[in-house]
Amino acid sequence: MSRGLNKVFLLGRLGNDPEEITTKGDQTMCRFSLATGEKWTDRNGQLQERTEWHNVIAWGKQALNATQYLHKGSQVYIEGKIQNSNYEDADGVKHYRYNIVVRSMLFLDAGQDDGGVYGRTQGDNGQSQGNRRPQNSNQSYGRQQNNTRQAGNPPEGGLEYGEDERIPF
Repeated sequence: MSRGLNKVFLLGRLGNDPEEITTKGDQTMCRFSLATGEKWTDRNGQLQERTEWHNVIAWGKQALNATQYLHKGSQVYIEGKIQNSNYEDADGVKHYRYNIVVRSMLFLDAGQDDGGVYGRTQGDNGQSQGNRRPQNSNQSYGRQQNNTRQAGNPPEGGLEYGEDERIPF
């Protein structure tokens, strides 16, 4: 039997805020939906558009960073694999679900002024405070003058996880 390849490259926007989950084995994961789209002109000259929705799962540090820095509408590049699962409901009907399991991701709109990701900060009660902008106009996100980063803020140009630093297009 020959070896196969299970690799996915997606570039899209989140359809919901990432949901952080701690498993029974005390592992952290998060899941979110990702929309990808395509446009084309049909043979009648009409512009056609289709949106595909993908179920995405991230584990460990990637899950923690996704829940901290991503939100509904964030643009992200993901490399991963397709994994299917199935279950039987109470009526005995078998359901199948296909997930994209993240191997690496790149947060593309981190730190932008157009509603991009500014980073989620934790309040005194441990609850997420949402996206925060600088307290004063002299404070900036990302890379600082002295090349240090403020806690809770993504580095300039986005966050990247994985081996490859380039998007293949």
